[in-house]
Amino acid sequence: MIAAGAEVRSRWITDAELAAAPGLIKTMSVKPPTGTGRVRLIEIVGYDLQPCGGTHVRTTNEIGDVRVTQIEKKGKAESARADCVCMSRTRSLCSASDSVKAQSAA
Repeated sequence: MIAAGAEVRSRWITDAELAAAPGLIKTMSVKPPTGTGRVRLIEIVGYDLQPCGGTHVRTTNEIGDVRVTQIEKKGKAESARADCVCMSRTRSLCSASDSVKAQSAA
C-alpha cells in the first residue's frame, strides 16, 4: 500500500453525519475529534476511510521505509494494531537496536 502511492484525501462532515455512520469509527481506543460541529475524514483512496485529526501525507509513497516494531491482537481474529516507525527514524531505531543487541551479546 505504501509503495502504491495511493492518494490521501480529506473532507469534512458534521458531528451528526458521523453519528449516523458508526461504521466509520473502527476503534474506540482513539475517539474521533468531535464537539466542534465538524469532523475531518481522511481517505487513503482504495484502502481506508475514517475520521482523524492528525497530520497526513499527500500520497502513501511519501512515507518511505517502514519498520513494524510491534503487532498487538485486538480481540477479533481479523483485528490487530501495528506500531511502526517511518523514514529516517527507521534507520536510527535499527542502529540503536543493533547496538543494544551487540552490547548484550558481549
